[in-house]
Amino acid sequence: MLVDDGVMIFKFYLNISKETQAKRIKDKMFEKSGSFSAPWCMIDANDKKRARLNLIRFLLLNIEYDNRNNELIQGVDEEIVTFFAN
Repeated sequence: MLVDDGVMIFKFYLNISKETQAKRIKDKMFEKSGSFSAPWCMIDANDKKRARLNLIRFLLLNIEYDNRNNELIQGVDEEIVTFFAN
Protein backbone atom coordinates (compact mmCIF):
# COMPACT_ATOMS: atom_id res chain seq x y z
CA MET A 1 0.00 0.00 0.00
CA LEU A 2 1.08 3.54 -0.60
CA VAL A 3 0.56 4.45 3.05
CA ASP A 4 2.95 1.64 4.07
CA ASP A 5 5.62 3.38 2.00
CA GLY A 6 5.06 6.68 3.82
CA VAL A 7 2.78 8.27 1.22
CA MET A 8 0.10 10.38 2.88
CA ILE A 9 -3.35 10.09 1.28
CA PHE A 10 -6.11 12.61 1.88
CA LYS A 11 -9.57 12.23 0.32
CA PHE A 12 -12.13 15.01 0.50
CA TYR A 13 -15.71 15.34 -0.64
CA LEU A 14 -17.19 18.82 -0.43
CA ASN A 15 -20.85 18.09 0.22
CA ILE A 16 -23.65 20.47 -0.73
CA SER A 17 -27.32 20.26 0.20
CA LYS A 18 -29.71 17.94 -1.64
CA GLU A 19 -31.46 20.93 -3.16
CA THR A 20 -28.32 22.03 -5.00
CA GLN A 21 -26.88 18.64 -5.93
CA ALA A 22 -27.40 17.46 -9.48
CA LYS A 23 -26.44 13.92 -8.44
CA ARG A 24 -25.94 12.46 -5.00
CA ILE A 25 -23.21 9.99 -4.07
CA LYS A 26 -24.44 7.56 -1.41
CA ASP A 27 -22.80 7.38 2.03
CA LYS A 28 -22.27 3.63 1.52
CA MET A 29 -19.48 4.42 -0.96
CA PHE A 30 -17.67 6.38 1.74
CA GLU A 31 -18.18 3.70 4.37
CA LYS A 32 -16.90 0.95 2.05
CA SER A 33 -13.89 2.80 0.68
CA GLY A 34 -12.79 4.72 3.78
CA SER A 35 -10.12 3.22 6.03
CA PHE A 36 -8.18 4.24 9.13
CA SER A 37 -5.06 4.92 7.06
CA ALA A 38 -7.00 6.79 4.35
CA PRO A 39 -10.39 7.97 5.67
CA TRP A 40 -12.88 10.01 3.69
CA CYS A 41 -13.39 13.48 5.10
CA MET A 42 -16.80 14.83 4.02
CA ILE A 43 -17.21 18.58 4.42
CA ASP A 44 -20.54 20.38 4.16
CA ALA A 45 -19.66 22.99 1.53
CA ASN A 46 -22.80 25.13 1.54
CA ASP A 47 -20.68 27.82 3.23
CA LYS A 48 -17.66 27.91 0.91
CA LYS A 49 -15.37 29.88 3.21
CA ARG A 50 -16.11 27.70 6.24
CA ALA A 51 -15.67 24.52 4.18
CA ARG A 52 -12.31 25.55 2.77
CA LEU A 53 -10.99 26.70 6.15
CA ASN A 54 -11.85 23.30 7.63
CA LEU A 55 -10.20 21.46 4.74
CA ILE A 56 -7.04 23.52 5.27
CA ARG A 57 -7.14 22.91 9.05
CA PHE A 58 -7.46 19.16 8.47
CA LEU A 59 -4.43 19.13 6.16
CA LEU A 60 -2.34 21.29 8.49
CA LEU A 61 -3.12 18.99 11.43
CA ASN A 62 -2.30 15.81 9.51
CA ILE A 63 0.93 16.75 7.75
CA GLU A 64 4.13 16.90 9.76
CA TYR A 65 6.17 20.05 9.21
CA ASP A 66 8.64 22.20 11.15
CA ASN A 67 7.32 24.76 13.65
CA ARG A 68 3.72 23.53 13.52
CA ASN A 69 1.60 25.25 16.18
CA ASN A 70 -1.56 23.22 16.89
CA GLU A 71 -2.96 25.99 19.09
CA LEU A 72 -3.09 28.33 16.09
CA ILE A 73 -4.57 25.72 13.76
CA GLN A 74 -7.30 24.53 16.15
CA GLY A 75 -9.43 21.55 15.18
CA VAL A 76 -11.99 21.00 12.47
CA ASP A 77 -15.61 22.08 12.94
CA GLU A 78 -17.43 18.83 13.72
CA GLU A 79 -20.76 20.41 12.72
CA ILE A 80 -19.71 20.33 9.06
CA VAL A 81 -16.94 17.68 8.95
CA THR A 82 -17.69 13.94 8.94
CA PHE A 83 -15.12 11.12 8.76
CA PHE A 84 -15.67 7.72 7.18
CA ALA A 85 -13.21 4.97 8.12
CA ASN A 86 -13.59 1.24 8.66
